[in-house]
Amino acid sequence: MFGDYRVMGYLFRASVLVLLLGVLVFSMFSIGFSVQVSAQGAPYVPPYSIYGAPTPPSSVGVLNSTGEYWGPYISTIYVTWFTTSEAIIEALVNGYIQYMGGGISNIQQYNQVEQYVKTGEIAINITPSNSFGYLGFNVHVYPMSNVHFRRAIQHLTNYQSIASALDNGILGIASPYYLYPSVYGQYFSSQEAQAYQKYGTFNLTAAVRELELAGLVDHPAQGYWTYPNGTQVGALSIYTSSGTGFDLRQQILQSITSNAAAINLTINIVPVNFNTFIDNLLPTGNYEMYQLGWSLGAPVSPTWLYYIFGPYVLNTFYQNYDNQTVWSLTTKLLDASSYQALYNYTIQSATLLQEDLPYVILDWGVSLTPVNVASWKGYIIEAPYGVLFTANVHPVGANFGGLYRFGMPQSPDTLNIYQATSLYDFDILGLLYTTPLVVSFSNPVQLFANAAYNYSITTASGVDPNGHYFNGSVITFNFLPNAVWQDGVPMTALDYNFTLWYLDVGGYSSNPYNPSSDTITIDPGVTVNYTAESANPGLEWFGVASGLVDSYVPPNNPYQIKVYFNTSSVNNILSIYGLPILPEHLFGSIQPTTWASMSQSQYLADELWSGAYVFNAWSPSSNYAQVSAFQPYYLFNPTSSVVTAPQGQSATYTVHAAVWSSSGLSSTSSGYYASLSPVNGASATVYVLNPSTLQVLASYPMSFQGNGTYTASIPTSSLSVGQYTLVAQVNWTGASYMYFGGGQTSSNKYFLQYMGTLSVVSPSTTTTTTTTTTTTTTTTTTSSSPTPSTTVSSGFPTALVVVVALIVIAIVVLGVGLAMRRGKPTT
Repeated sequence: MFGDYRVMGYLFRASVLVLLLGVLVFSMFSIGFSVQVSAQGAPYVPPYSIYGAPTPPSSVGVLNSTGEYWGPYISTIYVTWFTTSEAIIEALVNGYIQYMGGGISNIQQYNQVEQYVKTGEIAINITPSNSFGYLGFNVHVYPMSNVHFRRAIQHLTNYQSIASALDNGILGIASPYYLYPSVYGQYFSSQEAQAYQKYGTFNLTAAVRELELAGLVDHPAQGYWTYPNGTQVGALSIYTSSGTGFDLRQQILQSITSNAAAINLTINIVPVNFNTFIDNLLPTGNYEMYQLGWSLGAPVSPTWLYYIFGPYVLNTFYQNYDNQTVWSLTTKLLDASSYQALYNYTIQSATLLQEDLPYVILDWGVSLTPVNVASWKGYIIEAPYGVLFTANVHPVGANFGGLYRFGMPQSPDTLNIYQATSLYDFDILGLLYTTPLVVSFSNPVQLFANAAYNYSITTASGVDPNGHYFNGSVITFNFLPNAVWQDGVPMTALDYNFTLWYLDVGGYSSNPYNPSSDTITIDPGVTVNYTAESANPGLEWFGVASGLVDSYVPPNNPYQIKVYFNTSSVNNILSIYGLPILPEHLFGSIQPTTWASMSQSQYLADELWSGAYVFNAWSPSSNYAQVSAFQPYYLFNPTSSVVTAPQGQSATYTVHAAVWSSSGLSSTSSGYYASLSPVNGASATVYVLNPSTLQVLASYPMSFQGNGTYTASIPTSSLSVGQYTLVAQVNWTGASYMYFGGGQTSSNKYFLQYMGTLSVVSPSTTTTTTTTTTTTTTTTTTSSSPTPSTTVSSGFPTALVVVVALIVIAIVVLGVGLAMRRGKPTT
């Protein structure tokens, strides 16, 4: 969503019936890293045959499963978080925020917002979402470790009461199922339904019987229970988030605790800070029961059963549910080489979970996210994710600009991509990083091109070019040659290759370089200690592609990578399509375990992005973070920066070249603030292209004006009235950085590419010019007044879309992909 329009794509790499993009043959006109220009003098432009010809964003308030993959259209995004649900709803209806990230959490809020829906100021949708809330157990402590105790709790759960608390579908859908039929219809089975009827229907007598089967002794006359040794059972506890939405969560839990009290079992609801529970209590096992939720992200796939309940680090680090049959079935599910096998193992896994109950599923969420449509248009709705952000959102009456405030119910825990686990972390990180592919706007089970303009999947066996044996899938990605890191270093398949092994997505057991060695070399000078990393893994990424064998970037083509698997699982593509691409030239000198332990000021100084937005500020004490659009984003929509000139007159085209630099980051007691550094003394050229054929019609040198500003005068006497695409290329040399490819070990070549539109009008037409100036600061972005025949290009990268799923009863648990990842906890 991000480029990845599914921060939860980051968020969740799961399996699904993916309709693959056609493998399109497209020649990449790049020569090394010197200049992203072909021998014919044509700058590289992302192929319209794949991404579609860029057009201005729609003026419709809410779009249905359609939209531009170009963008972005928002100048500055101000992310802020609130301590109460009342505060965030007031901020929305009063116009302070434009997006209510936590969603509606009670009927009073819904009624309050509904009046603004009727006046057309706010839009809201109600669709089932790929998220659920649950009651979890400490499965290693008695009596929670006993399946009969867990079944007793399931029998105490009254779904009619939960439905009432959720206002009968407005705030969520009361359901006991691991695979909700409206979201996972093709995988929901009669076996799973029968398992619930046998082991879970609301029945107090059955609950008593299951407690006795668990070894507890009932003393109804005295009004208490005892353990097998005669010790009286004291009050048990359920932890739940004390944050926004606590009243609703408490009401849902009371549908269990009140019924427990009716059979003399005391269960207390204990509110606790979300981050305290996730970071301290859950990993140490210092709890009995807890209430959380999972936002599973895109695309819809049952492979989350493996990541949450199978032998995956997200399970083993937190809950460590170790039912060996479930581990075996979910592993087979993940490795399924056909969709029939995937279906069969999914049915078996879900049925067994419905019987063994590591979770009592309480409700499935609804996407109920109110957004401002009075001042902003172009929201995209895609079931089952709801409103996608930022996608095509833009100010009313303009293709680009504005300050957009995004409201969250919880603060982010970290902006360290290696450590991040919560939905609120990725709400921000998803705007900064990019991924190879994203989930399609038009089909939630289809992938679409992003930083990689196409991909293919084949099945083969043999020895790869690195000398490693493989027997399974070979996935090939072709990356866009105009993608760039925000410091001006080209982003290539070499960075993606580095990411695979730096994050150790294969898991420690998949070390292909030297399985007997703890420390391996990815590239010359880039080593990773896998023993240390496995002891302190990035929980979102470690082992997500367990069948990974090797990867290979051809020495003569740094924009292509082949990824080799020892399994032909249909899920392989879903384990790697949404990885956040990391910069090898920076991260290559930092061990993952070092990165994981860095302070905020340390990792922010070294972190670097290639997405639609660049970091401006993060103030934990002032409850906000801010990002601004990055002009040289690889899918910048040229219609967002238009210069207009009468035919026969010259138009002045201007770009402000600026890059991220650690020297621009300042750390104070209140937070962290950044500004871009101007690129001075570079070589710059602007190309005029036919917008249909992308043929170069003319090119003009750009003169350096100082402080990163470059201008060119474009004559129009030889041009017909109409629209033309402008591509400005800024190239320079600088400090050497690590680059491993084609026999090289370093490079010193940098570039930025800017896109815009030249509108040539009839001489009799009144001339107006769209001029947008973006000043990257810690808090604001300003726009200058239009100047006839002049434009300041401000390309702004299509932001990673943040899919904020409402999990009404639980802490919305960690987001993908990326991509996209498996899932993310939430409140």
